[in-house]
Parts: sequence; C-alpha cells; structure tokens
Amino acid sequence: QKKDNNVTVSHDTIIQRLQGGRSCQQANSENHAWLTPKEEENVVAYLLDLATQGFSHTHKALKFHINTLLHAWLGEAFSETGVGHNWTNHFVTRHADHVVQY
Repeated sequence: QKKDNNVTVSHDTIIQRLQGGRSCQQANSENHAWLTPKEEENVVAYLLDLATQGFSHTHKALKFHINTLLHAWLGEAFSETGVGHNWTNHFVTRHADHVVQY
C-alpha cells in the first residue's frame, strides 16, 4: 500500500526561506544553544588534540568537560544539572565529520 508523503508548507515560509530567512531549527540553535559555533569549533579542536595524544573522550567525559566550561563561563546562570541528557549525542552528530570515534 502506497503512503501519502505530501507535506504542506506555508507560502510565507517558502518566501522567507528564499529571502535568506532562518529555519526554526537554525533559530533555536542560535538562540538557545549553550555554545556559539566558534566555541563548538574550539571544543572539536580540543577533542582532536586529545585524540592525537592518544586520549579519547567518552560521552560522559565530554559532558563533564562541557559542564565544567559552561559553569566557569556562566556561573549561576548555568543549570545545576548541566547540559541535557542528549546534548553530547547531538554535539557528536553535528560534528560527525570530525568527531567519529565517539
């Protein structure tokens, strides 16, 4: 049986995207991310540097590292529980072209 895979997209949404507007995912990433894109690049560089020295990080160690950095930078503004449960998974997925050993 054939599935109907049609998706309805608002005309306004298409116009906004064609004019260079951000997607909801991009806006959320930019407005609610713990790290800026440059900071994420620095974390990737750090992980690659560790890997060249023979050290690899686990998701648990990556989460600890990020939580430590963010607590130092943001102090009380950073959540006591740290980054969310899936944060490291999403981070590694975003940077899979560099961080494949996780």
